[in-house]
Amino acid sequence: MDRTGLAEADFHEILEVCSRFPIDESTPAEHIKSFLVAHLSKRSPGAAGHLHEFDRQQMEQLAREILAALRAGKRSALLARS
Repeated sequence: MDRTGLAEADFHEILEVCSRFPIDESTPAEHIKSFLVAHLSKRSPGAAGHLHEFDRQQMEQLAREILAALRAGKRSALLARS
């Protein structure tokens, strides 16, 4: 997993934000970027600034990583309940 230069703490902050909103494979990477920059600007301005600089390719990679991590987390939660 690349995470395109994000610190582990920033990635976890991103996952926390994304877990509360409906984001899936059909959500354009640029929409995810705008959403994250807006939501992280006060909570984590460093991460917001870093994301603001991402190009389309970096953001598409990050979006894939976000979705994979969210799916893995949901699977883990389901397994823990069984």
